[in-house]
Amino acid sequence: MLKSISSKLIAVFISVAVLVVLITSVIFMYLFYNNAVQDKQKTMLSCAQEISRLVSQDKASSYPYRKRTISDYSLFAEGILSSKLWVVTTDGLFENIGTSSQSPLNIKELTQKQETVIRNSFENINIYTKEFSSYFGEETISVIVPMFSTTLYDGEESVIIGSVLMHCPMSNINANFISAQMYLAVSIAFGVIVSVAIAILLAMRISSPLKEMSFVAQKMADGDYNVRAEIADSGELGALSQSLNDLAFTLDGTINSLKSEKENLDTIINNISDGLAYYDTEGKLIKYNAALMRMCNYDMLEDEKILEARQRAMEKREQQTVVLDGKDILKFAISPSFYGDNLVGAVIIVQDISRSEKLEQTRREFVSNVSHEFRTPLTIIKGSVELLVDGAVTDPADIMQTYQRIETETVALEHLVRDLLDVSRFKAGKIQLSISDIDLNDLINTTIDSLRLISSKKGIDLLASTSRIPKIRGDIDRIRQLLIIFVDNAIKFTPKGGTITVSTQLADEMVCMKIRDTGKGMSKEDIPYIFERFYKADKSRGGSKTGTGLGLSIASGIVESHGGGITVESELGKGTEFSIMLPIAKK
Repeated sequence: MLKSISSKLIAVFISVAVLVVLITSVIFMYLFYNNAVQDKQKTMLSCAQEISRLVSQDKASSYPYRKRTISDYSLFAEGILSSKLWVVTTDGLFENIGTSSQSPLNIKELTQKQETVIRNSFENINIYTKEFSSYFGEETISVIVPMFSTTLYDGEESVIIGSVLMHCPMSNINANFISAQMYLAVSIAFGVIVSVAIAILLAMRISSPLKEMSFVAQKMADGDYNVRAEIADSGELGALSQSLNDLAFTLDGTINSLKSEKENLDTIINNISDGLAYYDTEGKLIKYNAALMRMCNYDMLEDEKILEARQRAMEKREQQTVVLDGKDILKFAISPSFYGDNLVGAVIIVQDISRSEKLEQTRREFVSNVSHEFRTPLTIIKGSVELLVDGAVTDPADIMQTYQRIETETVALEHLVRDLLDVSRFKAGKIQLSISDIDLNDLINTTIDSLRLISSKKGIDLLASTSRIPKIRGDIDRIRQLLIIFVDNAIKFTPKGGTITVSTQLADEMVCMKIRDTGKGMSKEDIPYIFERFYKADKSRGGSKTGTGLGLSIASGIVESHGGGITVESELGKGTEFSIMLPIAKK
């Protein structure tokens, strides 16, 4: 089978060439043969007419020495035209003048058809025939012309006295025809060889650019769009190669653009904090991002609730939401995916709502705690006021004690409200600071002295371990508040016999103040949340359940407003250490 285009082109060219040569040869041989027969017939006719005239003259001549025999004419016809010569009279007899040529005695010896033809010639008709002669045993060309008497006297009319028959075997013409065929066959063979050579050259010339374009197309199919077809042709092949090059250039730009968009999309998908998964309509996981694998494993995606919700989302064509509460609280938002109006799958967005749920729980606890914190002093104040209004207290000392209790509870409410306002201001960035240079060691010593009475009552050692450090830049009241918050917090959660140590040191061109206690510590799960508003880690630390959970949030705001930072190290049963970095005052 012909597979390559060059072999097909060669086959087509050779076939066309051979077909044209064969058709031309057949036509040529046909025309050549007919022309040869016609020329032979014309020559024989001319010769027969001349012999007819001469035979007539011989018959009319009175000079015997001038007469020629039929044999003389027959030898002439056979030598010159390779033909047989017969002379027949009108009574059907063949003349035998002198040495007779081989001829029948009369026309009765011939076939009926031949006899009829000869008799027709007596009607002054020139007759041509080309047929198989049973007399000669081969196909012959025959020419029969009438023979007229020669007039000797004026006024006499010429009459037909017989016919001259000239027979030429076709073997002579066929021999020439076969020779011509041999020469033609040699010419055809030579022409075919030349045609094959030309066909190969033309096929190579035509197929070479086609092969090159096929190579370029295959490279494009393999993903190489930088390849180009170099074809110097101003015709259709050149235009086709240029179109192919333009297509490669366009596809290269399009593919690169699609790759860039895909990479950007993959980057976005892989960098979003929410988990993402895409399923087709058969439930096969097609794509997912790294966040999804960090949040949950494959088994969780195959949870019965997720499978049912995914199926409902595709059936009802609306979003479904599932929340799974395990190590983390995960929300699965499952939405159907469409291409046009056709459903093609489902998209799952996974969000870790542990933090928001925990903060919401913290907020609820805060509201409860703040309500309790407000209710207690307000109840005391209300009760004291009612005693005074009703006149139930009449003793001046009791009245003074009631006023003092009202004042104490009012101050507590004032502190609570101030803490709430401080938290809001720090978060909003609207806190006002009175900046100055502060000797942190002096501030620590004076503050610890004021708090040592409280720690002593609980049997806790409160120590200061300061080192030589430069002054810091900050608001002295806020720094004192910061220190009180941490030390008070440590006293609250350190059991009797424990130790609280406040130390300072220079670190990375900043002053580091550390507050370390030997309390029960915190769990690792609580540490990320302790600086959030309303959050209380006292349950995990085993301390008191009093307080609003605003202290560490305020402390974090103070440090951040000073351009510092806080780190925490804690272990259950071993205590906690807060490291506070504060900026050094410029010299």
